[in-house]
Amino acid sequence: MEFTTSRFAAQTVRKTAELGWRPMQFLASPSNSVETVLRPAGLENANGIFTSQFTKQAADPAWANDPEVIEYIAFMKRWAPSDNPTDFVALSGDIPAQAIADGLQRCGVELTRDNIVKQASSFRGQRFKMMLPGIELNNSANDYAAYRSLRIARFDGTSWVLVDKPETSGQALYK
Repeated sequence: MEFTTSRFAAQTVRKTAELGWRPMQFLASPSNSVETVLRPAGLENANGIFTSQFTKQAADPAWANDPEVIEYIAFMKRWAPSDNPTDFVALSGDIPAQAIADGLQRCGVELTRDNIVKQASSFRGQRFKMMLPGIELNNSANDYAAYRSLRIARFDGTSWVLVDKPETSGQALYK
C-alpha cells in the first residue's frame, strides 16, 4: 500500500521493478496519475498495480474520446493554461467546485449560512462531470462525507482498467 506523494510513488514503482520484486501493489490517490506517476516510473514497471478511483483521468487513453474529458481539457487550457490538465491534482479541485456551484444554485436567493450548510449537506445521488460511472455524492447533516464508494482499477501497462462493475443501483461495488 503506497500512501505517498506522486514523486515518491513513482520512485517506489520504479525501484520495486528494478529489484525484480513483484508484490501486489496499491497506489492511493492522487499517486495513481498515469501522467505524473506511472509514466515517470516506466509504464511497464506499473503493469498490474491496483488503485481506487472516483474520477476519470484526463491523461488516460481509455477516456481520450469521452465528451466530459474533452470539455475538461478545453476548460483547463482556456482558464488555467499554466496547469497541466492531465495531472490528477488539477482535477481534484474541479469536482468540489462543481459541487459548490450546485449547492449555491440550490440556495436560490436565500444565501444564509444555515441554507448553504443545508444545501451542501444534502447531496443525494449527485454526479458531476469527470466522476466515474457508478460514483455519486451522498451526504447528510449527520455525515458530511460525500463519497460512499470508489472504483477499483488495475493498470494494464497503458491505462487503468476498471475491474469492478457498478451495481444496477448505480453504486460501486467497493465501499
